[in-house]
Amino acid sequence: MAALDNALTYVPFGSRILRLTVPRMNGTDVKVLQHLYNASPAARAGEVPTDGLYGSETVHAIQRLQALFEVEADGFVGPKTYYALGHLTGGYLVNGPEFGRRQLSQGDSGNDVRILQNRLVASGRRYAQALGRAPDGDFDVRTTETLRIYQEDIQSLNPGVPINGLAGPETYNSLHVFSGHGGRPLRRRRKGYDVLSLQRGLSRLRLFDGEEDGFFGSETEAAVKRLQRQTHLDPDGVADSSVFYELAIRL
Repeated sequence: MAALDNALTYVPFGSRILRLTVPRMNGTDVKVLQHLYNASPAARAGEVPTDGLYGSETVHAIQRLQALFEVEADGFVGPKTYYALGHLTGGYLVNGPEFGRRQLSQGDSGNDVRILQNRLVASGRRYAQALGRAPDGDFDVRTTETLRIYQEDIQSLNPGVPINGLAGPETYNSLHVFSGHGGRPLRRRRKGYDVLSLQRGLSRLRLFDGEEDGFFGSETEAAVKRLQRQTHLDPDGVADSSVFYELAIRL
């Protein structure tokens, strides 16, 4: 795979509403969106080119994705669609700052740091082990080292990522595309791309045997509670940073 920002203007994912215009909107945010669509069940109807251009083919694909996750299928990618893709922006952002809108480094703290840690953990057990704890929103030495390990590992998939232990544009793009979940807590009645990723992880642990449909229903809640009981967490059925960490450690 070529670098996610290859020859494209960097635009933070979720920072603007995407729509069909003349000339066509383009940028790294569109390319990330196209990758997410292609990794979703909606792509069974056909994948789209990952060219970073928001043309008619991508619009139709996003309408299928919106219908899958019960968002109005209008082809406009705004806060509701980003939310279904596990990214909080607009009115869904309550604890700020928005993930991906500032460079993060050692010494920083906040909900965007917690999401960074969540997404690193969701990328594999190797990173959960390196972090050594549930994400807590503090960018410490272990977070720096975990991020550096991730950046080294991701080179084969996205060679544009610098290996510097800093969270910048190229790293954000990779985490959006490859981490699956971690952008928001997940609970009963939520639906989206990240719920599907959670279900897949729970299935691999044989805690969930329902349909992997991206809908957080009673079976998904029961599976989360089983994991929480096994790991001595409060069995409230909410998938948060502690659940993401315990899931990753066991995969």
